[in-house]
Amino acid sequence: MFSLIRITESIRIPPHLFSEDRLRVLEDEVNRKFSNRVVEGHGQCIVLYDWLSIGEDRILYGDGATQTLVEFRMVVFRPMGGEVILARIRAVDATGIFLSLDFFDDIFIDKEDLQHPSTFEVEDNAWIWKYEENELYLYEFDYIWFKVLDVVFSQPGDKDAAEGRKSPMHIRGSIAGDGLGGASWWA
Repeated sequence: MFSLIRITESIRIPPHLFSEDRLRVLEDEVNRKFSNRVVEGHGQCIVLYDWLSIGEDRILYGDGATQTLVEFRMVVFRPMGGEVILARIRAVDATGIFLSLDFFDDIFIDKEDLQHPSTFEVEDNAWIWKYEENELYLYEFDYIWFKVLDVVFSQPGDKDAAEGRKSPMHIRGSIAGDGLGGASWWA
């Protein structure tokens, strides 16, 4: 689910930060620049892990700030296909279920990837799995176990059809299987 990637980048340090601890400023600038951003093909950056190299500061003409070439490893979030994750339902509608991990919200389970047979109940705003003689509900804010089907990286300008907005990375999941679905179902 989490991995390390290697990044080489030139980091700008503005003059008002020159009196601060250099490593702390570089760390803050790297985290500000990369945290919560998606690196295509790798995943969503979480936090700086460690430094591999830190170059000398260079002052660029007319800028006053320094540029420092750094190489570092970053913790990124990118689950693998087949991985099972506990998430919170952030919304439900007739198309499926939208999930959140609190730090990542672009997870969708299509109605075809729910337990069978499942139906959407408009009045309750919930998905219901009819299992033998029981009706098991999935409401907004419930926790569920889901399996990752795939991670999709969008090109700039693509639209996430389910959300109607640009999304650089989204996860398609499923709860069709034993042990998947509402966390309370399997307790």
